[in-house]
Amino acid sequence: MDASVDRGGDRWASHSRARDARTRAMTLTEAEQEVYDRQIRVWGLETQRTIGASRILVSFTCTEEDDDDDRGEKNASSTRASRGVAAETAKNVTLAGVGALTIRNDDRDDDASAYARTVGRDGNFLNVERADEYRAMGREPKDVTLASNMAQTLSEMNAFGKITAEDGGARGKKLYEEDADYFSKFDVVVACGYTFAEAEAINDLCRTSNCGFFGAFTGASARYFFADLGDAFEYVAGSGESVAAGVARYSRMSEALGARAGANDWTKLKKRASKIPLALRVVREFERRHSNRRATANDWDALDALRRELAGAFGASSEDIVDEASIRALLRPENDFPAMNAVVGGILGQEVLKRASRRGAPSVNAFFFDLASGQGFVHDFTP
Repeated sequence: MDASVDRGGDRWASHSRARDARTRAMTLTEAEQEVYDRQIRVWGLETQRTIGASRILVSFTCTEEDDDDDRGEKNASSTRASRGVAAETAKNVTLAGVGALTIRNDDRDDDASAYARTVGRDGNFLNVERADEYRAMGREPKDVTLASNMAQTLSEMNAFGKITAEDGGARGKKLYEEDADYFSKFDVVVACGYTFAEAEAINDLCRTSNCGFFGAFTGASARYFFADLGDAFEYVAGSGESVAAGVARYSRMSEALGARAGANDWTKLKKRASKIPLALRVVREFERRHSNRRATANDWDALDALRRELAGAFGASSEDIVDEASIRALLRPENDFPAMNAVVGGILGQEVLKRASRRGAPSVNAFFFDLASGQGFVHDFTP
């Protein structure tokens, strides 16, 4: 980060000016000021107004094999984890007072029976039982989609924000298949549960549309997210007389996790630091070589060979080979950990609000939470 602004930030500055114009046109009612009183005391009225004018998309999905497990009721842990992180993030930004939130389910099975089929057993606390309420409104529960039910819960948490539901299946395309015009409707996009290739495609579309991108991922005993807020993201940090402007520099996910950046990671990571960022490169490369299939514990032989291959390719010594535990932490979940979803969803929600308000120094450019250590940390993947 530095305090200088180069020409690479011009398009982001232009986007900021457009949003500022929208913010100036918005005023908080007395009722809103009463609800957000504590937040206004923390970050000020102008910041709350900016958050109140922001447009956020939180989208979640599951991989094909996760979807099959969910239908067969064998192992839906990965699906529950992705939905859990999405739900926690959506809850946090809703309670903070965002102006508009769209919750999107990209799962192929979010048809008219998804809510009735999953309620009470999908680990999604926003997907609550309200069959009697729907019948009272003249709606049959079997006709309510999962995204719609989640949006209803979010609306009850904050009556001032505009909460809408969107179903990827009804649109006939996945989020990464949308065009740039679709993404231009949002200031921030949060994508949960996609493969690395899909998330990178979404990231590229966000870049084209000048909106912030967060890609959230779930592992067997870890949760993490990647952020890309543009080449030069301008923000203000501090309070009172110590307020200072800053610029955070990001790179696309595909660039940050590419081969050129990998060699830098292997050499700059401190001996005692977590090796999970290096393990991420191993599981990403596995997906790339196996048609975007997520690695499981059954793939250990291939992963073992791959971790040694990558270490050698990046000029690392045998002592720097990624440990087995770090790689296994990022494999497809076999158990759900709601508390871990809450931790990462809380941090992710804060980062989304920083992007929406341009208030506070943002994390560059990935955050990890590891169950084994019980700690979270930021890692910079910038090449």
